[in-house]
Amino acid sequence: RHVLVAGLGSVGSRIAEDLVRAGVGRLTLIDPETVAAPNLTRTVYRAADIGEPKPAALHRALVAINPSVRTTQVDRPLGATDLAATFADETVDLVVAATDDLSEQATLVHYAYAAGVPTVACALYRAAAAGEVVLVSPSHATACWLCAIGQHGIAAAQRPDADYGLGGRLVGEIALGPAIHQVSDVATAA
Repeated sequence: RHVLVAGLGSVGSRIAEDLVRAGVGRLTLIDPETVAAPNLTRTVYRAADIGEPKPAALHRALVAINPSVRTTQVDRPLGATDLAATFADETVDLVVAATDDLSEQATLVHYAYAAGVPTVACALYRAAAAGEVVLVSPSHATACWLCAIGQHGIAAAQRPDADYGLGGRLVGEIALGPAIHQVSDVATAA
């Protein structure tokens, strides 16, 4: 199986790890950011990963679990990625959409839906106030992701800023870790 994971932060990195532990052998990892100290309290990254592109750091973590896992690492934004070519040239069995950028995520899910590829879109809102997991399955005629969450509303208003409002500080919030695991676990199980 080949899974494309876009957004390698708290939820996306944990889902990628769970997928490899479940036997997925090929992943495309997309995220333009580098690992920063605040990531350490809510992701699978380690202190030694600080400053590394998230796709490269996650690749190392996944290979440590299963040395035969294959990854394609994309360290640019979804908007700078040729998604049409990605879905035309490769067999993608599942998309995990876990980005902070709703407009780029909408574009990704649009291409996946048009290609008939199921998507699990997941997010965790500010301070773990809520989370969402949306399963989109074109072969089962489910609603598209944008139809399911709506273009305007709580999803857009409640998503966290890119740095979660921490100003770069390494802060662990009570219940944030378990909330991340809960959303990740539901998304992985879907």
